[in-house]
Amino acid sequence: GTYYFAAGLAGRDGPMGRFATGEDARRLYQAGHEIACHTYSHLDCGQSSRATTLQDVDRNAESLAAWGAGEPVSFAYPYGDVASPAKTALSGRFKTLRALHHGLITDGADLNQAPAVGVEGEAGEAVASEWLDKAKARKAWLILYTHDVAEQPSQWGCTTAALERLIDRAVVDGFDVVTVAEGARRIGL
Repeated sequence: GTYYFAAGLAGRDGPMGRFATGEDARRLYQAGHEIACHTYSHLDCGQSSRATTLQDVDRNAESLAAWGAGEPVSFAYPYGDVASPAKTALSGRFKTLRALHHGLITDGADLNQAPAVGVEGEAGEAVASEWLDKAKARKAWLILYTHDVAEQPSQWGCTTAALERLIDRAVVDGFDVVTVAEGARRIGL
């Protein structure tokens, strides 16, 4: 999987429970998962200046490296929000910059504002399943995301069982389940 870390939140309590720590990031990275970049403070890139965005992203990437979680090549805009200054500043720095609007990644997709589908809330599994159907029909790349996976998830998360069903279904349908970085590599980035 790909885990987007906002290092400034590490170990703190939030609306989804306790945020993962630097040790969690290192352990996940050592297990073969991708540790990807958010902003350090979970800064809204749609509301911040170019300079502020770059400073916060630099601080986050430095924290991930200090944790031993590798050099991030994927980024997700906190809140899915982005404005031209942030998008322009981060373009070329990361292979993919993920947003939150629904869609598939096909030829010509804007990977500086890549679409993704949330597995969130009561309808999350059904919505993700519909997008799996669309991706299969078009032989497209689909990024699914969630914020927490628990037996009683937050409104931005999903249950362990729902995530397992989606992964099992994707494998049965012939999808390769890979990190965002590996998906980018496979399309030539």
